[in-house]
Amino acid sequence: MISREGILSQLDQEAKNYTFPMLDNGYYYHGDQKMVIFRDESRWAILIEIFAFNNHDYDVNGFTTLVSAYGNCLLNGYDDVSFNCFVSDSDTESFLYDDENYIPYLDSNVKTIKIRDQIIVLNTNSDFFKQKQIDLEYPNKIAPWDLMRSLVPEY
Repeated sequence: MISREGILSQLDQEAKNYTFPMLDNGYYYHGDQKMVIFRDESRWAILIEIFAFNNHDYDVNGFTTLVSAYGNCLLNGYDDVSFNCFVSDSDTESFLYDDENYIPYLDSNVKTIKIRDQIIVLNTNSDFFKQKQIDLEYPNKIAPWDLMRSLVPEY
């Protein structure tokens, strides 16, 4: 039998060790998250996925899904965080870099991007971003994190 106190104790220890996910992590611009919880009489597991953009990357490699798993039934000793990138350029590099302002931004010639090897047509219309309640951080430029947020939850 597992106890509520036992589960909370492990999660508290992860927080004390700074291994519990932070949605306000300074290195990642948050896009979306998902949590899956499993429990029966003797086993429990929590899986947390965070879709974010790593602000130290200036290309599609910055699109990252951080995965954290906790529980008493995990195989292969899985704990802490795994980083996964499911986004890639379609035909050409998606982002350019503004050396004057030190920001990456979407190349206006790029019309598609690949997510899990599926080609996705990008909507770069400013009205589209307004409808999704995304305020572009830079005038007339789409930062990678703004593009990432426009892809949620559809992709």
